Amino acid sequence: MSQSDTFWSELQKLFTVVGQIDSSGRLVRASPLLAAQCRWQAQDDFYFFESFSFKRPTSFDGRYESAREAVGQLFLGFNNELGFAVRGQVVDYSGIGLDGLCFVGVPWLWWMEGNAPDQSLTMASFPVHDVQMDQLFFMSTQQSMVEDLQALNEQLKTAKQDVERSNEARQSFFHHVSHEMRTPLNGVVSSLSLMRDLGLDGKLAEYAGLASRSADRLLEVINFTLESASIESHVSDAEFTDFSLDLLIEECLAIASPLVIERGLELRRSGVQKFARPYRGPVKLLRQILGNLLSNAVKFSQSGTITLGAGINEDNSDEQADIIEFSVADQGPGIPDEALPRLFTPFATGLSAETKNHQGTGLGLAIVQRIVEALGGEITVQTVLGEGSIFQFAIPISHAPDDVQIEVARYPSLASADAYRGRVLLVDDNETNRLLNAKVMESTGLDVTTAGSGQEAYDALAVENNAVDLVFMDLDMPGMDGFEATRRIKALPGAETLPIIALSAHSSARDRQLAEEAGMQGFLTKPLVLEPLRAIYTRYLAHDGATPETDEGSLLAPESPVATEAHHDSSVEGALPEEDAGATMTFDRQPVDRLIHEVGVDILQTLVDKFLTESAERWELLSGSLAAADRESAVREFHTLGSACLTFGITAAGEKFRQCEAAAIEKNLPGDEVLLSIAPLLAEGISQLQLLLSEQRG
Repeated sequence: MSQSDTFWSELQKLFTVVGQIDSSGRLVRASPLLAAQCRWQAQDDFYFFESFSFKRPTSFDGRYESAREAVGQLFLGFNNELGFAVRGQVVDYSGIGLDGLCFVGVPWLWWMEGNAPDQSLTMASFPVHDVQMDQLFFMSTQQSMVEDLQALNEQLKTAKQDVERSNEARQSFFHHVSHEMRTPLNGVVSSLSLMRDLGLDGKLAEYAGLASRSADRLLEVINFTLESASIESHVSDAEFTDFSLDLLIEECLAIASPLVIERGLELRRSGVQKFARPYRGPVKLLRQILGNLLSNAVKFSQSGTITLGAGINEDNSDEQADIIEFSVADQGPGIPDEALPRLFTPFATGLSAETKNHQGTGLGLAIVQRIVEALGGEITVQTVLGEGSIFQFAIPISHAPDDVQIEVARYPSLASADAYRGRVLLVDDNETNRLLNAKVMESTGLDVTTAGSGQEAYDALAVENNAVDLVFMDLDMPGMDGFEATRRIKALPGAETLPIIALSAHSSARDRQLAEEAGMQGFLTKPLVLEPLRAIYTRYLAHDGATPETDEGSLLAPESPVATEAHHDSSVEGALPEEDAGATMTFDRQPVDRLIHEVGVDILQTLVDKFLTESAERWELLSGSLAAADRESAVREFHTLGSACLTFGITAAGEKFRQCEAAAIEKNLPGDEVLLSIAPLLAEGISQLQLLLSEQRG
């Protein structure tokens, strides 16, 4: 008897299901029970592994090579058509010098009893030692299941890590795309805005307006796409800070005030007028939700009152949090019933005949809904045609710790601010500063004209010096600076008493002395703050029926509140100092919030667009000045960029520009490598500025 036959005979004494499988996977020899159950004849092509569906091993895929890799493991396979199932192991014949594999085992009784009860099996279908074999198979099965669970856990852990890495990569990608897409588009928006300012007429004006509106819509779509793709990350990564809910509500009302006043509406607060405790929550997201709802209410209201309400739902068992109910009500045209199902659908515009002509992409409410739901709430709307709408949502907000003290700084209402009357000339060579400060001054009722240089201001006043009541003069300008322009203007007939107020990014005693010697009556430090401006107006302009004050005291002294209330110059003389990396934050939102309050978010966005365009041009000029060691030009560009950055809260880059300016003035001109240290600060500051404006615009 051959070695193969001897081995085959011994296997059949131990097992009733025995099958020899060649390298193609075909069954070439079978035990009587296996042959009968599989209806197999020696001449048949019966591919064993393909004929059974295997529950075990979990890694087995039905191929011959896969079976060879699973030698010694538990096999559990079944064939529904044959009504037969097997359990066993695979033996590699190569261990005894033969080719192929051999399956050895017994019928899988558990499967057959549940799936093929009519199948006839007898005691002869199982070997004598099957009881012991059952125990061995049970132990093997348990061990295999444990190993499978361990392998599955490892796979899940790896998959989780892969998902996290994928999310991180996606967020990094969107952050990069956000900058790369928004930056050139902002340039397009700014350029189109500048084209409109040129006084185009006819078809040129029509085409420029069409392009501008299309660019605005495209920017909204890009912002929505980027925010929607990462909204869950925004919510999960949102900074939870301690805050005053009263201050948040006042801030949102203040931000909406400019447009409310412009449209002749009223703005009110309802519900709880003073919350008893501070809270801890995602302030930025709450501000974005309320700001967007208020913006929509104002946009679609022609008259009446906009009301922001907030209260506490008393039906709450959580002692560590309150359910805060918010509402924004308007007295606008209302929303038709048929439009309600698509109200929160992206790009749903023109929901009624009254709103079909309103510009917009219909994206704001879609973002609001997603943020509210991510915070655990639901937004609803009640509306009556011709009477208005009420948007409502409620979310849980945690209590701040008992020892937390929140400083509440109330926002002044623009509606109650003094209205001034007068004609003002604003002189500044920086276009962004000129346009921004003009808007701030116009918000108090003044008639503002501008000049881009000292020479331009002198030429205008030489023709008619009584055309203005007050002049704001930038000191540092190319060509004729503010000091020289003031001296020449004061020498004009009838202009001796014309009040001229210095504007400067610095506030040193030397600058004030030079301003006073030139004939100036006051000194303001950029960026401008509305309250110090009002002190100037009160002294020199009529307001609310009052005449200007007659006090001729100087507003140039260092102790003057007008001179000291604004941001002080923090640059130092001489070479650039060693920097403390944590000493200056990259971005400060307070000046931006103030500007939103004073001029409105839409106007501010336009001015920021101009700032980005102008700053890119000045960056190139600065780079060229440093490469050519042109100190005078470098000082001017450092000064202009620093002033503009600080105006928009880009603090770290602004202070760095200031330090470089001071060093260059002292003839310690930095090399062009200094731009490498400023670039990331500037980029991060701009990114945070754009994010803040995006949140406010919704």
